[in-house]
Amino acid sequence: MASLLAPVAQAGVMGVDLGSEFMKVSLVKPGTMMDIVTNIHSKRKTETMISFYQGERSYGADAYSLLTRRPEVTYARIPTLLGRHDEHPSVALLEEAYFPTKVSYNESSGGLAILHQDEASYSPEELMAMILTHAK
Repeated sequence: MASLLAPVAQAGVMGVDLGSEFMKVSLVKPGTMMDIVTNIHSKRKTETMISFYQGERSYGADAYSLLTRRPEVTYARIPTLLGRHDEHPSVALLEEAYFPTKVSYNESSGGLAILHQDEASYSPEELMAMILTHAK
């Protein structure tokens, strides 16, 4: 009897598998199986990167295509920077490997700041929020 009175779930749930280089987004709706969502390029894996070029934001594969031509405005491996300090070994290794931008500690926010072309800075959390908003 209690099962007849219980409300039935009608909403879908989005799940995100966030890796340091790629992410996958899945969707579960009532009455259907879990489905991994494809991006605009019909791929299930999307690069976790963002670029700002000529006043336009690019995400995933579009940002990846700009990584070699415009590395100073393309930010990759952002999840590696989440919750870290500028002296963390992972941050130092990332800067040594290929990260072409300046990462510093922001005293006011208590976290990392990525300098974007001497005019603005973004925290890794802000960049990740932009990527997840795009994935939604």
